[in-house]
Amino acid sequence: QQSARQRLRKDAELELKNTKYNMSKLQESWLKIMRTAKTKQLKKQVEIISQNHERDVDRRDAILQMLDRDLDEAEEQHQVAVRSHLLNVDRLLEIQQSRLLA
Repeated sequence: QQSARQRLRKDAELELKNTKYNMSKLQESWLKIMRTAKTKQLKKQVEIISQNHERDVDRRDAILQMLDRDLDEAEEQHQVAVRSHLLNVDRLLEIQQSRLLA
């Protein structure tokens, strides 16, 4: 009877040891599966974020090009206005000069 108890105790200890080992192996396998799934999910998210970033960069680049054209047009208009103003000032000076001489 004593030996049967010891054998049962050893069998129970062995079973517990095997259960722990199998549980750790099962957990390790499960973690690999979960890691793989998470990696796929993260790669997909990175791809989406990358595409959104490219779209934003393209949009901002287009805006910058548009603003650059607007700035060129504004500078041209400014130069036209300055030339016109200087011509008007010259005419006024000529008129004033002719009045002083008359």
